[in-house]
Order: sequence, then structure tokens, then C-alpha cells
Amino acid sequence: MLGSDVSHPLVSQFGDALRRAGYSEASLRQAVGTSSSLMHDPRGSEVARQRLAAGNALHTLIKAFCLGIPVPRNELTHAVGAATVDYLVRLALVTWEQDTLIPLVAIDAAQDLLIAHDPARRGEPLMGDHVIGLGPAPRTLAALTVRLKARRVLDLGTGSGIQALLALNHCDEVVATDINPRALAYTRFNAALNRLAIPMTRQGNLFEPLAEEAFDLIVANPPYVLSPDSRLRFRDSGMAGDELSRTVVREAARHLTDGGFASILVSWAHGEGEAWQAPLASWVRGVGCDALLLRFRTYDPVTYASLWIKEEPEFAETLDRWLGYYDGLGIRAMSSGAVILRRRSGVNWMRSAQMLSTPIQDASQHLLRIFDASSRLSRMTDIELLEQRFRPHPSHRIHRTGISRGGSYVVEEQYLETIGGVPIRVSLGEFGARLLERLDGNRSLRTLASQLTPTRGMTAGDVARSAVQLVTQLFALGFLEIDGSAVDPRGIVDIDVDRRERSLVTS
Repeated sequence: MLGSDVSHPLVSQFGDALRRAGYSEASLRQAVGTSSSLMHDPRGSEVARQRLAAGNALHTLIKAFCLGIPVPRNELTHAVGAATVDYLVRLALVTWEQDTLIPLVAIDAAQDLLIAHDPARRGEPLMGDHVIGLGPAPRTLAALTVRLKARRVLDLGTGSGIQALLALNHCDEVVATDINPRALAYTRFNAALNRLAIPMTRQGNLFEPLAEEAFDLIVANPPYVLSPDSRLRFRDSGMAGDELSRTVVREAARHLTDGGFASILVSWAHGEGEAWQAPLASWVRGVGCDALLLRFRTYDPVTYASLWIKEEPEFAETLDRWLGYYDGLGIRAMSSGAVILRRRSGVNWMRSAQMLSTPIQDASQHLLRIFDASSRLSRMTDIELLEQRFRPHPSHRIHRTGISRGGSYVVEEQYLETIGGVPIRVSLGEFGARLLERLDGNRSLRTLASQLTPTRGMTAGDVARSAVQLVTQLFALGFLEIDGSAVDPRGIVDIDVDRRERSLVTS
């Protein structure tokens, strides 16, 4: 079984055979349109199977470990070798009937890694200790992780181990924890599959196995779903409402070293008319960390519940039960997102942003820019900010939409959008667009503001205030950078800007 000696050379040799055949993220996407298992989608699997040839080693492996289709024993033997096939049978990762091998494991590919996990087949209930593969959540968490050289890294709720294995590239020691022993077994297996060092694994709930240990980086994809159940360990925490997410955020802050980062996927409830940031802000207040709060999406209870129970055999009954649970807790809306923390002494800042629903790539450098800029802003007075020379950072684009009116086009909407990094959009408006065009790094913000005329509805006194508020937001979120040294601001009269607008940036 999987919990046996995964350091056996045949595990690594199996990974070698997969890579030698070309089993990778790019080849899976080219062959079947995805680099994650299609076993849950029988129609998609059948369409993909029609594109795959017999006798091709890569296509045999894709059929077996991506599509979950039984393959002739001689074909799999040709692809990975007879000894490896026998070893996979002993580990109960494949079984065989007559001359056909039936896969009992799925293998995803991402960032040069191969990740084995439990298959999810439509119509078959998941085991309580089911170990998930590389869906959107672990890929998003990997992208939202700061990749600095670290001594110790914690992967909390490791699942199939993707975060722990990625961390091995930039740290000295990785500790992977999970309440599910099968998840820890998969993590060790996947390390061997990829010829990586085996992370230290500890079984236990959340931070229980860690005592007072501290880490330079914490990544967490816990069972954050707002669920009345406790059957599926990867989904259900057994804790009421969003208490699991709140607990992980506050405990992660306590286990960080000074300057250490944490990236945590969360889900939370909030009132229909309540600002989505409000619950998260209460979680991070007073924990000794700077905090970036990211929202992915907000749901009504019916949509949220149906997203997580769509494969349940008794769907209608389960939906009624989940909705009754939300009603009993007074939950009318819930959001999903991430909390990024950095432990730092002194007065901490907090910012928030809405993430666009587009695929996210490696956002490490963008996150570092956001944290650096926000820390600079927290030490900078308004008068000092006005003396800075800002220019656009090259990692974004501007969008303009226009409407035909009177024989010409009138700009209807203008906004900035990041290219790579954290996908964020910021609306500009007429004033913002005019200001942005002048931010060339050669003139101070004060000089530019004095040269701008008020737009409709603005007074002359509003220009500097609006410039400070917009530039603060754009700089904090990585759209702008500071060019050169600022003019000495001593002796310059300050202006009346509401500092509260610079303490919590929302988007």
C-alpha cells in the first residue's frame, strides 16, 4: 500500500519513465486540454481518448493516469518497465484483471512536478480521507506564495504535497502537516516520484503538531469551506461557519518569524450590505503582521453550497441541509479569497483588493512590490508623498472603452490591469487618466497636481487630495514605482488629506 517505503528506487524510476515519455503540464494540455485528471468527467475523458493513439508510451500514460482508462498490461509495461508495473501493483496504485491494468491513482502535472493523488470518478462517492489533486485552489495558492530564500517552511494541510515540493526549491527545511495520514503518504510518494528530498511530515489537526515552532514561510490550503459536515477531510473542518479560516490566519501569524510571510486560502461569511473586507480585517487586527486581503469571488448561499456538493449523490437533500445550516447562522453572503501576511514589528498596515477571475501565474515579485510599497507608504507623510516622482511600472496595461457619439468616440471607461502577478484592476476615471499620462518620473506629484485643472464636480482644492488618494492606491498595488530621490520636503506647507484613505485601500 502507499504508506510503505516510498524511498524505493522504483518510485523514482516510475517518475523518470513518466518524464522520459514526455508526461508534463505542456504535453497534457496539448493532448487533452488540461494538466489535471479528467477521471471525474467521463464525457471529457472519452473525447480525449479518441485523440490518443495506441502503442504510444505518452498516450498510454495519459490514458491510464489522466483519463483513468484501463490499458493493456503490455502497453504500460512498455512505457514504464515490468518491475515498475509490479511495484505499482504492490502499492495498490494499479490493479489488473487478466491482461488489463486498471489505474487506482491519478497523476497531475504542474511546474515540472508530477503529483499523484486519489482519482475522483463521477457517480462514485469520495472516501472521507480522499486526497485531492491540482485543482484551482492549490494552483492559486502556489502562485500567491512569496518565493524568498527561507530556512524553514510550513505546508499546513499539505494534501498531495504540491506546496511542500515547490518550497524545496528555496528553503532548507520543509514541514508538511495534515490530519489525514494518506495525504502525508502521498506527499512522501510525490517527493520520491520527482526525485526530491522527502519533507518532514507530521500528522495532526492544524497547528497542533507544531507546538511553538516558528517558520519563515507558511502556506495553507486548509478545509476552509463553510460546511455543516465533517465527512470529507479536505473540505469539512467540523468548525462552525468561518471559524476554521479565522483560526488559521491568527495562528499562522503567531508561528511566523520576524519578516516571515504566510499565504492562506480562506472563505468567510459577511452581511449582504457589509463590506467584504470587514471580517478579514477583524481577523488580522492586532496579530503583529502587515496584511494583504484578496477577494476572489462573493457568493449567495445557494451558489456557494451547490459548488461544493455538486457530486453528492443526494444533491437536493444535501442542498436543503446546507442552506438550513447557513440560515441558522444568519449567513446571507460568503466570499472566497486569500490572506497574505508578513510579520513585522511596529505599526502594521492592511490593504485589500479584488482579484480578477483570470488564471494567475507566479505572483511572488508582485507581492513583494506590494508589501514594500505599502510599508514605504506607512512611513511616509502626505507632504513627503507629494514630493515623490512616480512613473508607471511596466507590468500593467491600460484599457479604454468608447462609445460613438456625434460622429466621434467618447471614452466611456478607463482602467488599469496588471500583466502577470496578482490579477487586479483599478478604475481611473477622467481625472485619473489625465494624471497617469503625466507620471513620467521627472516631476513631483505636487508639481503635476498643480498643473491639472479640476474635472467636472471637482474644486481646485480637490485636485491634490484626489491625486494623493489615487497615487497611493496605484503605488500600493504595484502599478507605480518611485523614480529617483525626492526633493527635501522641509519648509513646504502640508495639505489637508484624509489619512484614513491611505490606511485601507479597497478595490
